[in-house]
Amino acid sequence: MNNKGFTLVEMLAVVVILGIILGIATTSVLSAIETSKEESEKVFVDKIETAVESCINLNGMSMDEKSGGPTYTFDKCRKVKENGECEDGDYNTIETEAVELEEFDLEEITKDFVDEDGMVNPRNKEKCLKNSGNPVVRVFKDEDMVYYYYVDLSSLDCDIAPENQIITNIPEKLCTSINTEGVGLEC
Repeated sequence: MNNKGFTLVEMLAVVVILGIILGIATTSVLSAIETSKEESEKVFVDKIETAVESCINLNGMSMDEKSGGPTYTFDKCRKVKENGECEDGDYNTIETEAVELEEFDLEEITKDFVDEDGMVNPRNKEKCLKNSGNPVVRVFKDEDMVYYYYVDLSSLDCDIAPENQIITNIPEKLCTSINTEGVGLEC
């Protein structure tokens, strides 16, 4: 007798193999989707950072007129190696001061550089500046006319991931100096 069909065992084996392949593919696709959401949120935060930097670059002169805040002293490296470390501990003591920027909250800064539709967190599609606590951009300027900024996005209502909530270019030594005064920055 010549039966040209598949046995039940052969059919079950094919279904199990297809199930395993589907499980692996689904896990990979879901992982890729989550990674892309995280990356798109990082791009969104980078856009906010670029807006802050642009505002500081365009308004540097008017900010200088408002300087006179508290002064902080920190050690600034004179020559940085490629790996980011200071060459031979060659530090220069620098004084920096807080620049008064009460009128520059994040909404004020981003309105010139990011449209309102651009202030939507792409990871979860939530609007960031609607019905939200609006963070103030804190700016510090050292005697070399280098501006440092600090923005804490945790008060925004668009559920930004914890690793993206702080935008700053403050060096660690300056952050330590500022925090010695009880300011409480997270650097």
